[in-house]
Amino acid sequence: MSNYLKSIKLLVACFFITIIATGCNSGSSNDTKTNNEQWISGTAAIGAPLSGTLTVKGSNNEIIQATINNNGSFQVDLNDPTVNPPLTPPYRLYARGIANGETYEQHSYLDAFIEGEDNIVNVTPFTDIIVSRAAGELAAIYFARDDANDLSTVELKAQEQMLREVLKPVFEELGVDISLNLMSSAFEANNTGLDSILDAIETNQNHETLTVELTNKLTQQNIEISLTDPKEELPAFDPALPEISDAEAIANLFQSFNEQFADSAPSANQLTPLFADSFLNNDVGRNTFFSYFADNDEMIGLTLTPDKIHYINEGEALIFVLIGNEEDASRIGWWDWYLVRNAQGWQFDGNRAVVNWYFDFHCHSNNHLPTGFCEINIGIEDLDLTNSPKKPGWISSAKAYSQLDGEIVPGSIVYFSELADGQPGELHSYNTNDGSFNEDVVHFSWLSAEAFGQGQKVVIEIYAEPINLDVWDNPQVVGEPEQILTEIIFAEAKRNSAGENIAYPEISTNTLERLKQYNGGELLVEWSLPEGQLNAEVMLSIYNSEQYLSSSMFTWFNSDNNATLNLDTTNLPAGDYTLELRVYADDSEYEQQTYSYFHYEEIVLP
Repeated sequence: MSNYLKSIKLLVACFFITIIATGCNSGSSNDTKTNNEQWISGTAAIGAPLSGTLTVKGSNNEIIQATINNNGSFQVDLNDPTVNPPLTPPYRLYARGIANGETYEQHSYLDAFIEGEDNIVNVTPFTDIIVSRAAGELAAIYFARDDANDLSTVELKAQEQMLREVLKPVFEELGVDISLNLMSSAFEANNTGLDSILDAIETNQNHETLTVELTNKLTQQNIEISLTDPKEELPAFDPALPEISDAEAIANLFQSFNEQFADSAPSANQLTPLFADSFLNNDVGRNTFFSYFADNDEMIGLTLTPDKIHYINEGEALIFVLIGNEEDASRIGWWDWYLVRNAQGWQFDGNRAVVNWYFDFHCHSNNHLPTGFCEINIGIEDLDLTNSPKKPGWISSAKAYSQLDGEIVPGSIVYFSELADGQPGELHSYNTNDGSFNEDVVHFSWLSAEAFGQGQKVVIEIYAEPINLDVWDNPQVVGEPEQILTEIIFAEAKRNSAGENIAYPEISTNTLERLKQYNGGELLVEWSLPEGQLNAEVMLSIYNSEQYLSSSMFTWFNSDNNATLNLDTTNLPAGDYTLELRVYADDSEYEQQTYSYFHYEEIVLP
C-alpha cells in the first residue's frame, strides 16, 4: 500500500468508596426479561462517548456496576437478583471512562424507576453540574457519602431548566430542540442533538473555587457559575456573535468539497479554491495532494465530514474530519485538519505534519506462512527537507509511544532512526531486544500488553538529530522535537492472542492461476471477503534487488470484489523477479486492516 495513503487511514474495575459497600456486582444486559426487572439506560459522554464503567448506588449504599459500551451507551437492571439486598431509590450514578485518550468522571441522579416509562438517565458534564448545584456540594462528594440526603425533585428540575436556559443560544444556533432534557432525553454520542451541544461546550471545573467555567467553542465566550450555590442566578450565553458565521462558512466549505465529488472526479483547478496556498498534509503540499484525488474516478462519492470542532478562533480552526462517503462517513479514515480564513474565505490547510506518517494495526497472511500474523505499522518519512520548523534538514529520528491521561504507558516506547545506507529522512523502527531495524513494523512482542490500547493516544516525537545508539539497548533521542504528532486509538486491536479467530480476504483460484502465468499487462483480480470486512486496496508488484514496479487500486467504494491492474513491464531489464499480489481489507469492528498476499518468485521476464 502507498505509504502516503496508508496515513489516511476499559477501565472495568470495581469502585470502592471509603466506607465498605454492601455489594459490588455487574449488571446483566440479558434480553430475557422478567416482571421483576427494572431496566434503566442512557448515554455517558463528554461529546465523545465514554468507554468504561457505570456505578449505580442506592439510597442504602448498595452498589451495582455495568459496562459503558464503546459508543457511550449503557443499561442496568436496578433489580438485579445478584444484588442482595436490592437497590432502593433514589439512585446516584457515577461514570468513569476513557474518551480521546483521557479519563473522565461524571455523575448523575435518578429519583426512581417508573414502570411503563423509558427510565433514561444520562451521565455527562451537564448532569454533573446539575447534581452538584442541587446537592449544594460537588457531585463526587455527594456520590461518595454514606449519609447522603435525597435530592429534591423540584430542585433537580429547576437546576436542569436553569442550565438549559444558559445554553439556549447554543441550542438555537445548532438547531437542537430546546425542550430536550439534559438529564433524561435519549441521545447518541454521534455529534447530533444533545451530543452536538456537548461538543460545542467545554466545561472546566475548579474544585478550589467550587465553580465551573463553560466555554462556547462556537463564539469563544466564557461563563463561570457556582457548583454549590443553587440560588445563584445564572447568565445565559450571548446570542450568536459574528464569529458564528465562521461556523456556517466552514460547513459550506465541506459541502462544496463533497459536491465536487458527488457525481464525477473533479480536476485540480476545481479543487484549488477550497485549499489554501499554505496547505500541508503529511509533508505534501496542495498540488501533490491533488494528484491523489483529482481526476481519479476511484474517488467519486468521496466525502469530508466535520465530526468535531476543536476550536474556531479568528482566522483559524482545527476540526476532526472524517473521510468516507455518504454510506460511511469514516470509511477511509480521519484527520485533524486546520482551516484558515483569508481573502478567499475559509480554506483547508491540512494537518501541517512535516513528515508523512501513519499508525495502524494490521494482520496479514500469505502463501509462505501456515497462519496469519498481527503487528503494528508506524511509518515515518520526511519527504521535504526544507520545511522542518526548527532545524532545516531531514528528520533523522523519532520516538513513539502511547499515552493515557497525559502519562506514557509503560512498555510502549519505540524508537526510529535513519539507516546509514538508507534514504535520507526514511525512518525505520528499532528493536531494542536485538538491535535490528525494520521498515515500519512494530511487533507486539516488543511492547507491554497495555501498550497502544483502546482509548489511548498515540504520540510521535520527530527529531532532526540522529538517534544516539552508544548503548545499543537504550537508545536516546537528541535535542528538542521538531514536531509532536498525535492520534487517538478508537478500537482494541487483535494481537495474535490465543483464541482470536482472524479471517483474511481470499484471492480466487482463477486469479492465482492467472498470476502464475503473468509477466506483464492487464491482470483481472477477483477475491471474496469474510463477514465484517470492507474493501480497501489491491496491489500488484514485480521487483528484484534493482527494479521495482507496482500498480494499485483503492477499492473503498468497490462492491464488486474485482479489479483489473496493469503493469507495463516492457522497459524492465530481462532477469529473475518476484511477483506479488496483495488484497487489503478493513475490519469494520476492530478498525484494523487485514490482507492476504501471494509471492511468486523467480519470474523470468524475457
